[in-house]
Amino acid sequence: MPAGTLLVTLRSDEAEASLSSAEAVRRNAELSLQRATSLSAANAIATARVDELKAQLDTARAAVAGAKARLADLKIYAPFSGTMGIRKVSPGAVVQPGTLIATLDDLSSMQVDFLLPETTLAAIKIGMPIIARSDAFLDRTFQGQVTAIDTRVDPVTRSIALKATLPNPDGVIRPGMFLKVEAAIASRENATLISEEALVPQGTKQYVFVVNNNKVERREVILGSRTLGKAEIIKGITPGEVVVIRGTQIIRDGSTVTVRGNNAGSRPAKQSPTS
Repeated sequence: MPAGTLLVTLRSDEAEASLSSAEAVRRNAELSLQRATSLSAANAIATARVDELKAQLDTARAAVAGAKARLADLKIYAPFSGTMGIRKVSPGAVVQPGTLIATLDDLSSMQVDFLLPETTLAAIKIGMPIIARSDAFLDRTFQGQVTAIDTRVDPVTRSIALKATLPNPDGVIRPGMFLKVEAAIASRENATLISEEALVPQGTKQYVFVVNNNKVERREVILGSRTLGKAEIIKGITPGEVVVIRGTQIIRDGSTVTVRGNNAGSRPAKQSPTS
């Protein structure tokens, strides 16, 4: 729907009557001034009276302009190009100021609001890229960039609000959708990542089960950053070691397991009877 399209016409008998009344007063003022002008040419009327009638005509014209403006306000046009939503009222319904009649959305790009912890303040900036995901489109990612950063940190959550813009050429993202946002605050090469399923918390410490020669060793690890389903290991294991990611509740330190899969790194393991 292009900008300028007529969306809604509100009917108001009072506004139409006000315009008719104002136009009648204006016409009468015009006739009175015309007669006075003719008499003034013959010096049959005071100049002050002619000036008074001119002022009355100006007032009448202003009243007509105001009535037309109020009547024009009863027609609502699209302020921008967009897609019209479902109508919320029926034709002929009585509406009041603030009544939602319909929605108009520009779906070509979407704005997403999200929060980041205040500890990231030194790294965030306008133009920073983000990736958004939706549970409605599990096989897709939406890329955008930060367009605004709040000036204040929330004193309760210790987080800062950001706004980002996501191009949406096919209109699949809809206003009000919940999105999961990833922001690249910092990058580290050769980071060691494992599935969060492999972590075994105990008190304030984290452990993993490392497989060596089909034997399980419980090992304490130091965590770094976390991202969707992944945890960075700063200390405790080295790249290429095999860790158990399923069945961690039933195995113990020293258990014998059978590794499934051919790739190095995190693999599911199956416990075998200990001989």
